[in-house]
Amino acid sequence: MIGSGISRMRDGMSAAGYPEPVFEPGKIWFSVTFRKIEESSFPTGEVTAQEKVVMAVASGALSRNEIMEKIGLKHREHFRKYFLVPTIESGLVEMTIPDKPNSRLQRYRLTERGRRELERLKKRFDRP
Repeated sequence: MIGSGISRMRDGMSAAGYPEPVFEPGKIWFSVTFRKIEESSFPTGEVTAQEKVVMAVASGALSRNEIMEKIGLKHREHFRKYFLVPTIESGLVEMTIPDKPNSRLQRYRLTERGRRELERLKKRFDRP
């Protein structure tokens, strides 16, 4: 299959959940950049905010700061409003101390529904 290498490369990377390679033309040659996916990162544009929180909390009960660090966010209010609150309201994550939401000891953990969502996500992003 002469001439199919680039399309096969793009298809293979996409199927494996990796970012598409970046091709930069030159005068005679072109360069290809492969972007690395860190263990704690997620495929861009494919995972919702709630799914990111579910995947982060999969390792056990975590504080807000620990979740933010795993997701790679720094702005606390943005995280609370767009990630944490919707995930709690949807029943995917729960507080370990629900009667003291502002406790310094507060942690967040998966609910049964969150565990089912995590299993769905694992199947979705399983890499060969």
